Amino acid sequence: MVNAFVPRVPMLSELQGKKLTRYFQLYDIDDDGEIAAADFERVIENVRILRGAPVGSFADHGLRYAFMAFWGALSSSADTDQSGGIDLDEWLA
Repeated sequence: MVNAFVPRVPMLSELQGKKLTRYFQLYDIDDDGEIAAADFERVIENVRILRGAPVGSFADHGLRYAFMAFWGALSSSADTDQSGGIDLDEWLA
């Protein structure tokens, strides 16, 4: 018997898969095939520099807080193998 309360997740279209794969590549700064906290730290630094926010400034702390909160939520939901990082298969799942 099929459980009517289990939501069905539709398959990604080809375009969605390409877009999500590109987003994965943007976050995988060191190009090791896995997004990890260190990648987010480098993204934070790049954004801080682009915005001209001095190290330790309110803007720097705000960026760090926002990106690391995003990383925490993302890793807790997508890192299904508990490796500490998210590979492309986990990202697209």
